[in-house]
Amino acid sequence: ISLSVIASFAETYNTALDLAYRKIVAFLNGLGVEAVFDTRFVYSLVRVLVGKEIAGRTADVPVIAAECPAWLLYALKKLPADLLPILSLVKSQQKLMGLLVKSILKERLLEFFEANSGKSSINHDEANANSKEEHKGKIFHIAICQCNDKKVEPTLDAESEKEVDLMITAKELNEYMNEQQPFSTIEPASTVYSITQFLPSQTPYKEIKTVPLGYIYGIYLSLIHISEPTRPLYISYAVFCLKKKKKKK
Repeated sequence: ISLSVIASFAETYNTALDLAYRKIVAFLNGLGVEAVFDTRFVYSLVRVLVGKEIAGRTADVPVIAAECPAWLLYALKKLPADLLPILSLVKSQQKLMGLLVKSILKERLLEFFEANSGKSSINHDEANANSKEEHKGKIFHIAICQCNDKKVEPTLDAESEKEVDLMITAKELNEYMNEQQPFSTIEPASTVYSITQFLPSQTPYKEIKTVPLGYIYGIYLSLIHISEPTRPLYISYAVFCLKKKKKKK
């Protein structure tokens, strides 16, 4: 779950960030979702990796780290060829999370949730149980983002290389939740997981400090980073553009 989605729900329902997040987790758990992670770790990881990328470049040029797939498609088609090398090669937060859960940490996650399936508070109906058996050993990664343009991201990869299987927006999640149960009546989850608890102790990125949830209200700019906006719930996308000022005659 993107940080901006959590902020969006908290703002829309006038509730604390942690409470909004726990309510979302509880609702998704009720649908049979085993693991829900926010993007705080990959949010920090992207910036570490982009920083390493900048430090490793020999040319004294800026780096554009763009997480918007629609903007990247536009850039590849419209930007002058000599500007393309300054685009960052670092994956988006959602793709990094997909790489973690579907590849690097897959076995750890499967073992943990298999071992704890009997202790889970999730109420699996018969259909969910059959589905779990059919897809045993597989991880289906759904990313919940603020921006509608993020839906383009899963279509850019070959089926066998997909790090994100499905993208849904905050608006879609909110509408579906309200069809099932009013947000105010959802009991918050008592247990939430962090992706960092599944990282091997020897990983070089284990010590990356994840930002507190409240940090998303005080983000500062450290580089040109075109990313999803923290906007009210029903503004589903942002457009970044530069316009030349018309000269007054």
